[in-house]
Amino acid sequence: MFRRIISKTLPIILALCLPLSANAKSLPPSEHELSKQFLREIRANFTLIDDPIINDYIQTLGQRLINHSKNPNQRFHFFVVESPDINAFAGPDGYVGVNSGLILATNTEHELASVLAHESSHVIQKHILRGMQQAESMALPQLAAIAAAIALSSVASKSGSSGNLGTGAMLAAMAGTSQYETNLTRSYEKEADSVGMQTLYKSGFDPNAMASFFERLAQLSLGAGSNIPPILLDHPATPDRIADAKGRAAQYPKKNYTESLNYYLAKARLQALTSENTYQNAKNFQRAFTSQNPKRATAAKYGYALTLMRNFKYKEAENILQNLSATNPTEIIYPLTLAELKMATNDTQAEFAISQKLLHQHPDSYPVIIQYASALLDSKQYASAENFLKAQTENLDDDILIYGMLSMAQAKNGHLSDAYRSRAKIYMLLGYDSEARVQLEQARKF
Repeated sequence: MFRRIISKTLPIILALCLPLSANAKSLPPSEHELSKQFLREIRANFTLIDDPIINDYIQTLGQRLINHSKNPNQRFHFFVVESPDINAFAGPDGYVGVNSGLILATNTEHELASVLAHESSHVIQKHILRGMQQAESMALPQLAAIAAAIALSSVASKSGSSGNLGTGAMLAAMAGTSQYETNLTRSYEKEADSVGMQTLYKSGFDPNAMASFFERLAQLSLGAGSNIPPILLDHPATPDRIADAKGRAAQYPKKNYTESLNYYLAKARLQALTSENTYQNAKNFQRAFTSQNPKRATAAKYGYALTLMRNFKYKEAENILQNLSATNPTEIIYPLTLAELKMATNDTQAEFAISQKLLHQHPDSYPVIIQYASALLDSKQYASAENFLKAQTENLDDDILIYGMLSMAQAKNGHLSDAYRSRAKIYMLLGYDSEARVQLEQARKF
């Protein structure tokens, strides 16, 4: 039912500094080179959620913030890591990850936006690049300290804990061990708080959300023992930090902020997708039917329908989705999910009809594009699928799902050389250049 690329994610990019030795004067790698290795490390160690609806939501939310940032032209890629740990992190070249546990821990979209604004500010303020410049003059003991941090991170991730060192810890290790450099790292965090709040307010979100989320995290850490939310390890919710956030927020004019239905729907979908206890999940959604917040109640019905689908109760789920769609016919997530339901029940004719209608109404919607391509493949319209997906690569040239489906369509059509080239593109996007060359060699044989 749900489409995911299962990959593993994140002992963070400290390893990228290791090519610099005490006896070498080689230049540090470029940010683009770092991002390739960063993504490879991410996909090698943790699980990424590659659900088109969730990814489209988090990318749209993040892009809204970037459009109102100090550098609106910088390209960013926001993605979701499947992990119950409450954490988020920034990587090189505009990559920002957020754990599913953090999204589910937020109460409002304003809180989620405050975290994304903070992490993206690390990139916009070039904190990671500045950390790389500090690494250029590192001595061997400092590099050894980084190697130890990587080892500990790897052990933690394999033992089931988060393993996430986080942006702050990464910058601290890159900067070195002196008190001056420790203070420099703290200044990065403070600057990211300040710049992130400016971005938050300019984007139409409540600046008070940053302090309120920190306060709730601080409450969660009380009595947690060793199970402190990982985000607090490099973003400590100290009384001073909370007070600073409240003080900054008070400088902005007070407004009435609206709630986003898309936030609640994406959160409900994420909860339904990641929960292992579908029985308890169904009960939780049912209890939320009577929420005083109508958008939360609506999303609970949607989440309940998804949970019914996971339990193979397709007819009940379809009735709920049909009612939700009739109540809000402009919301595309309901017919998209109906198309998924038809796919799950092998009703490919109905799946294609729904997907085709959606594409006509929303030709630029990423989830709709993915669903329509899937419907073409499910209904064995391989030639149409190949032509459609080729056209999508013009605007979605870095999308692994697109190239994965394109490779499948090309193989079904007997275009094996093209299929291998599409697979090579996937490996290149994943940062596996040697594997990409193997695929290109296969392409040449055909």
